[in-house]
Amino acid sequence: MTTFTLEPQENDRLQSLCGAFDENIKLIEKEFNLNISRNNFTFTVKSNDENPKSHHEQLIDRAAKLIQTLYVETAPIKGKVKELDLEDVHIALQESRMLSQAGSDVVKITFIAPQLKLSVV
Repeated sequence: MTTFTLEPQENDRLQSLCGAFDENIKLIEKEFNLNISRNNFTFTVKSNDENPKSHHEQLIDRAAKLIQTLYVETAPIKGKVKELDLEDVHIALQESRMLSQAGSDVVKITFIAPQLKLSVV
């Protein structure tokens, strides 16, 4: 289990990250088969299994990093918050999965227009 708090605490960015009715967070939850809960800007990510396996900690860590990275991507550009939609989150999940399979621990995600650019740092 891991708990983290997003900074800076800006409601419009949090809303963009989570999506309507937390649909973006639910998609991440489903993809990783984890439980993600939040209280305002504080998120808790944990395994759905009563007896988590060793690889669950890696999934929890990946999900937490993905949420934090997506939050960074909502930073205002020229005063306007980047609105994330399900497609943005789905693409980020696919890229995260591919980089994980390649053995990369550090991922930098950059949104460019409707495209997603990933760099291994």
